[in-house]
Amino acid sequence: LLLPIWLYLSKVINQYRTWLVAMVLSIAVFAWVLMLSPGDVWAYGVICVLSGFALGADLSLPAAIVADRVSAIQAESRATLYYGVMAFIPKFALALASGFAFWLLAQNGFAANASNSDISLKTLLMLYALMPCLIKVFAAIFLWMLIKEQGKDNPNEQNRFIEKRSHHHGLNDVS
Repeated sequence: LLLPIWLYLSKVINQYRTWLVAMVLSIAVFAWVLMLSPGDVWAYGVICVLSGFALGADLSLPAAIVADRVSAIQAESRATLYYGVMAFIPKFALALASGFAFWLLAQNGFAANASNSDISLKTLLMLYALMPCLIKVFAAIFLWMLIKEQGKDNPNEQNRFIEKRSHHHGLNDVS
């Protein structure tokens, strides 16, 4: 539902900063899962909806950033490779994370559809809520460092990407 807002923000403050805002929103909202108790269905629903708003930026902005980069370096011939790698990385990360999570849950005695100890339930909660937030914090830090580095090297670099893309696609708005 917020995709139009993310797209608007990406034109106003640029794609990188907009993605960073979405990451921070996602972390701020999903961290509340750690405070939930059994039966907090409505609160969990609100968390899911609000964190889902940030998902629009996570789904759209990386592809847009890659498209701008490919266009800027005139590497259309390698675009398929870039998008293939971009599609592979989240799937590979999910496979690794799932394997690790299931192994760690088994090590702590967790069993689905069974009565579980406090330690196995805490492990499940940490893997479900804390780990994604921590990973996103590190990703946000790296993105912030990239934003700062780009600004340090050439403060007009992002504007050139936007102007070149706008000119290339015949758009009049170069904001």
